[in-house]
Order: sequence, then structure tokens, then C-alpha cells
Amino acid sequence: MKKHFLTICILSALTFGFVSCDSKDDDTKQENTINNFVGNWSGTFSGEDAGTWSMKVQETGKVTGTLKYSSDNVELDLQGRVSENGTVTATTHYGTMDIGIFNGTMKANTASGIWTDTDADTEGTWKGTKN
Repeated sequence: MKKHFLTICILSALTFGFVSCDSKDDDTKQENTINNFVGNWSGTFSGEDAGTWSMKVQETGKVTGTLKYSSDNVELDLQGRVSENGTVTATTHYGTMDIGIFNGTMKANTASGIWTDTDADTEGTWKGTKN
């Protein structure tokens, strides 16, 4: 009887140990949050038109910035959001007029995606880095 009691105690201790390890692993498994993307970013865009862009990612995930066309120095405002997985969804504006989209993906220190200017009927790709 004592032998069975000792075996049950050992098995119980091992079971609780494994459960404890599993829950610890789950808590630290995913560290990909918006905080990974907070800060200033900049880069270039190209395609049917070209230029530079810059943006600031806030702790809330809000994105604000500018796009500047090389051809005519027109500057557009950029507003949007970045999600915890790094998906950027933004729109471009000239004054109060919506101009297009600026969507893509951010990783640790790099970002890339696509842009469209519906007003000029142009599109292309963009890329950049965290400053």
C-alpha cells in the first residue's frame, strides 16, 4: 500500500510539473506586439511614379506620415494603423481629398508593400526601414 501511495505521489508531482511548464511556455510564446513597430520609419516608393515616404508608428498602432513624389514635389498625408502582426493599412490624402492606399507588412526593422494613387491612376511598391 505504501508503495502505491509513493508511486501516486511521484506521478502527481510529475503531472503538475508538466502542466506548469506548458502554461509558462504559452505565456511567452508570442512576443509580436505593436511595440515592436513603434517609432519612425522611412523609405522609397516606385512604380508608375516614385518618391520617398516617412511615417511614425505610435504605441496605439496609429500611423501618421507623408509621401513625397519626386516628379513634382507634391506631398501627401498618410494616415492609418499597424496591427500586432505588422500589417499596415493606410490611406493617403491631399488636403481633405482621399488619394489612395498604402498597405503592406512591417517586420523587425524592415517594411514593404503596395501603394495606389486613384487620383492619378498610378500604382507601385514601397519599401523601407525603421530609423
